[in-house]
Amino acid sequence: MKKLIEKIKEIYKLPRGKAILFFGFYLIFFAILIIFIRLNSGKEITGKYEEGTKYSFDVSSITANNYHFKYNVFVDDKENIFEGDKLKEEELFKFNNKEYYKKENKFYIKEEEWKETSNPYIFKEFLDSEILEEIVSNSYLEYETNYQSGQTKYNFLVSSNTLNELINNENTDIEEMPNTIIISVDEEDNISSIVYHLNSYCLNRKNCKKSLKIELEFENIGEIKKIKSPSA
Repeated sequence: MKKLIEKIKEIYKLPRGKAILFFGFYLIFFAILIIFIRLNSGKEITGKYEEGTKYSFDVSSITANNYHFKYNVFVDDKENIFEGDKLKEEELFKFNNKEYYKKENKFYIKEEEWKETSNPYIFKEFLDSEILEEIVSNSYLEYETNYQSGQTKYNFLVSSNTLNELINNENTDIEEMPNTIIISVDEEDNISSIVYHLNSYCLNRKNCKKSLKIELEFENIGEIKKIKSPSA
């Protein structure tokens, strides 16, 4: 410490010593300020979890509620967007500039008039909240990230072997990188978004050439009061 003080005194005596010390002081000040802001930017990683650790959110927050939704399905370099409203067993949404209506397990498309059609959803198994519950309960909770806003993100890892068994009823045994599921919940533990990174799974199933990413977003939870059906 004494050597540092002596060095500062020597610099101070130089013709431009004051300017050098002034610049050095502010450089250190701003470096400390930047570090402080980053450490307090609202993100706090609480560490890894042992397998079987419970999470606070409930999948029924999207199973039982009504909401506005947006499903983005990225297969390799192609993006498929589904957006609309869900109320109980009904859905009204758009895909490829076409309007669709779903009631229970039947789908309808609006052309000159409404007519029954096939399910337009791509990788529809990952849009099923009941299957989501099975996937989550059989995944490894790697860590969670808490934000000052009250939002929490949960990072799960799940093997393609597990997904094949749950979704396709197939038992496989392959060495692979795990797939990732990121679930975001609000301050009331309602699910606001789900992001699936399923490269390993889709390559194993030969459903893509390099990548599969599915983003599910939920808004206005509990606020959708009516859907205009084809018969309305």
